[in-house]
Amino acid sequence: MNTTKSGIAVAAALALTGLPAKAQSNTGPTLYGTVDGGFYARQLAGETRVSRVDGGMMTTSRWGIRGSEDLGGGLTALFDLGGHFRLDTGEVGRHPGDNAAGRFFSRYSFVGVRGAFGQFRAGRIPTGSFVNTLSFTPFGDSTTLGPFMLHTFVGSQPMLASHGISDGSWNNSLVYNTPTLGNFSGSLQVAPGEAAPEGRRFDGTANYRSGPFAAALSVSRIRAAAYNVPRSRTDPAGAPYVIEAESSTLGSVSYDFQVVKLFGQWAKATLRPRGQAEIDLDTVGVHAAVPFGAGRFIASWARTERTQAGTTERDRTTLAAGYLHSLSKRTDVYAVVMNDRATGLRSGTGYALGMRHHF
Repeated sequence: MNTTKSGIAVAAALALTGLPAKAQSNTGPTLYGTVDGGFYARQLAGETRVSRVDGGMMTTSRWGIRGSEDLGGGLTALFDLGGHFRLDTGEVGRHPGDNAAGRFFSRYSFVGVRGAFGQFRAGRIPTGSFVNTLSFTPFGDSTTLGPFMLHTFVGSQPMLASHGISDGSWNNSLVYNTPTLGNFSGSLQVAPGEAAPEGRRFDGTANYRSGPFAAALSVSRIRAAAYNVPRSRTDPAGAPYVIEAESSTLGSVSYDFQVVKLFGQWAKATLRPRGQAEIDLDTVGVHAAVPFGAGRFIASWARTERTQAGTTERDRTTLAAGYLHSLSKRTDVYAVVMNDRATGLRSGTGYALGMRHHF
């Protein structure tokens, strides 16, 4: 059948169904993802060294399907379904013990609409706090090698992490993203307490970008939760914490001098365990990326101070540095070394050699 006859047939079918015979613009469904893996000799503070083939070291390995449709009148429908996987074992999830491993679409699972008013989405969606954390460090979303992400989003380590109990993506959430107005944009995310232990949640962000300068402020609140959290290695012995509330604030800045891009981050969080004193976590991060040849050198330093009435103040410092070399627009290789120190624990060192491909 030639093109003209095909068009007539489609128009006739639309007329019979009563649907408008106007052209629809679609982008998708599109398959996308990142495959990341290599060798890692891991030893965080207080841990024994473990050498292994690992996945998702620089970027959490992921895949997804997304698409959109032009609805006319300036409106666009969109969806994204994305999950994580472990390259080394083929299992679903980001790492052993991942609390989101039981979810097939653990990264994204939403439907939404976009227009001149901004964007509305509903489903499982990363918070603005999580996005701003990874956007202001050259290690991106690396929870294996990125010091600031380690300190704020990964639990079961030398000290509790401010978001290590609640994950970077929230279930059952509604998100509104503003359009960019001048150099400003923002987002609001809410999630009702539909299912224990997640509680009622709110996350808000404000972003500013102008040329080489960028800044962001994020606040996050969780109430009426009941997260069972094992005590960290620097905690006094006792039953797991039951975290009922979490409050956090994140400030981030960056400036690209071309010869070097500098980043600064500060996070303050308060965790409220049932029947016990509040836990305060103050984290500072300083990072840099220096273009060199077909890649870039990257470095990151993070320090967290933890205070809780009736316990000794503790701190943790992590430093990581490495080089990423681009083999093409979608493929690179990397080498990273790390040092991790925490109060009362033997310091640890580690290194990683890996390869990453985006599709």
